[in-house]
Amino acid sequence: MTGGTSAVPGATVEVTPFAGATSHRIDEVGPGWLRKDLRPAALLEDARGAKPAFVHDPRREPAAYRNLLRPLAIGPHCHAAGDDWIVIERVPGVELWQIGDLDVWVRVAAWVARMHRQLSAAVPPCPPGAGRTRRRDRSRAGRVPLLVHDTRLFAAWRTRAAVAGAPGTVLDAHRRATARLLSLPPMLIHGELYPSNILVRTVGFRLDVWPLDWELAGLGPAVLDVAALTAGGWAQPERDAMARAYFEAAGPPAGAWTVFQGDLVAARLHLCVQWLGWAPGWTPPPEHAHGWLKEALALAEMMR
Repeated sequence: MTGGTSAVPGATVEVTPFAGATSHRIDEVGPGWLRKDLRPAALLEDARGAKPAFVHDPRREPAAYRNLLRPLAIGPHCHAAGDDWIVIERVPGVELWQIGDLDVWVRVAAWVARMHRQLSAAVPPCPPGAGRTRRRDRSRAGRVPLLVHDTRLFAAWRTRAAVAGAPGTVLDAHRRATARLLSLPPMLIHGELYPSNILVRTVGFRLDVWPLDWELAGLGPAVLDVAALTAGGWAQPERDAMARAYFEAAGPPAGAWTVFQGDLVAARLHLCVQWLGWAPGWTPPPEHAHGWLKEALALAEMMR
């Protein structure tokens, strides 16, 4: 085990590769604990061509756990974190995408709104589109190398999608979508809040939720996380039910529901463009497989 055993509970620890690892190496290090290695060298073979290097920083997830998630009790309990590794609790949940009950998804959407409110306390308010500020850098979030969703980052994804062959109608609509997204207040967001990165457990009426994989934790419009949560082949009424649950739980100042719906369309279009430009020649895993180009064309029409 790289990094020594001092970061793991107990004096003698048996290290076993974790079968659930999807990108970086994860080891089971004693009963109930997982050690994730964020170094580029620890990328699993299938993930080496699928991780756009320009958005990844091995320090980000450990710093997020140390400075944000552990103090706020969000996600699995973090026992220890180094510069490029973490040891977290192995929680008893299942991936949200495996849950067929829409009511659970709706409740998770409301939970995400409450999570955003918790995280927002770690970032002092700043004007929409302001990106990094001196005031934020003095906060707990200032100790995390967050991915900032600013004009430059949105343009980088658009350029990658163009190289991958995305049509001009989609790229033009993406420019309009990102202008709308940049007008929204930046918040601390997960950055990849897809159902495969959310573990849930229901115990009676109680719902436990653990967001995982904070490798792209960032500063940007919260609706990006809502778009990721509701991505996929949902019928519009089902997607609206989840979005409405988030909207109502987000609390003031939330604005009008119709405005939020427009923001969500812009965010969904951005995610389509991001996936279209994710990595040359890369095929997404089944949980992320989707007709992103078809959806992007439909959303581009809605952005006219």
